Amino acid sequence: MPRSKKVSAVSTGSKKTPNSYIRWSKNPDWTWTIVAKLQEDDTFRRALFSDSITEAKKENRPIQKNKVQLIQLHAELAEHTFAEDPEMKALYHTDKSCFATSVGSWIASLKSDYKTFQNKLGATGAGLEVGEAVEGSEIYNRIAQKFPWYDEFHGWWWEHPSLNPIGITNVVSATSDEHRDALQNLFDSRNSDEGDEDDKEKTGISVADADACIGSPDWGVSFGNEKDGDGFEAEEEMHEENEDESLPGLHASPSLTIGGGCATPFPDLPIPTCFPSLSTSSSTKKHKAPTPDLPTVSPGMAGAKKKHSKKRDALVVFGDMAESDASALKHKTDIHAQIQIEKICAREHEAKEQIAAEEHQHKRQLEAEEHRAKAD
Repeated sequence: MPRSKKVSAVSTGSKKTPNSYIRWSKNPDWTWTIVAKLQEDDTFRRALFSDSITEAKKENRPIQKNKVQLIQLHAELAEHTFAEDPEMKALYHTDKSCFATSVGSWIASLKSDYKTFQNKLGATGAGLEVGEAVEGSEIYNRIAQKFPWYDEFHGWWWEHPSLNPIGITNVVSATSDEHRDALQNLFDSRNSDEGDEDDKEKTGISVADADACIGSPDWGVSFGNEKDGDGFEAEEEMHEENEDESLPGLHASPSLTIGGGCATPFPDLPIPTCFPSLSTSSSTKKHKAPTPDLPTVSPGMAGAKKKHSKKRDALVVFGDMAESDASALKHKTDIHAQIQIEKICAREHEAKEQIAAEEHQHKRQLEAEEHRAKAD
């Protein structure tokens, strides 16, 4: 993003403390100097911002632990930032600790601004990944105006859960999509051509042949409580001739008998089914219909499923589904635990930084009091 013109650092106010001259918002070039330092030194940047677990795993390297106090990093960054500005360099050497504290406060302010901007983007569902804002677009112009270092800091912070919850939400969402696809593949495999080929081998009837049939013998179908059977029983009533010529090969009034013998007529609803391998003589036979554990074929193929049809145990199918659900739940739990760990680490890091700053301030006060006491 474009840099702004430098503004004089020296305040015209009456205060003479070095801190009154450090005007970050009026001198964006200082921030650009910090950005350049962080881009050139990855080790320094990870120590300053805390190494990301996600980034470390992605780069296949161990997590870098910070063994240096933040106040020391801020002091090093302050010396680097103001080294090329003669006016500020002179002030820096008068009170180095003041400049180090100012750098730490400005970085905290940048984090706060970035998080606020990310939350505003998230409210509209526009969570952006690195490089997604196109130069010249409305969103890019808004970012450039309010936060000109967005591209650089977004590249470092967009996966940090305490700064950008949008990135983590996208990860969880992607995981949910993968879980959904896995379940879909499971059902597809259960209803694939594997079962159809097995049916063709055992019955001699293919799916295409069954679906191509447009006529069939007359059928009355009953669903009873057969003690010695494990599925529904289909009773075939085949007739050579039909008195109703308008419905060839079908009963004029087919019926459906359920359980205790209650018949429900369907005079206007013929049930076309195809059994080309059956005899057309007048006889009554019984064939096993497929178990209702899991649908395996289209309704047009139902009649071709004789007692030799392959049955798929529902316990096996739902066992596979439960295993897949457990795996997905474990994956989500791991992600949640990782997020919580990073949040805890970030809070501890901020607490240590605050304690160090307070200790340093207290030390400075004691030194000032001792200096005044000696002067008196």
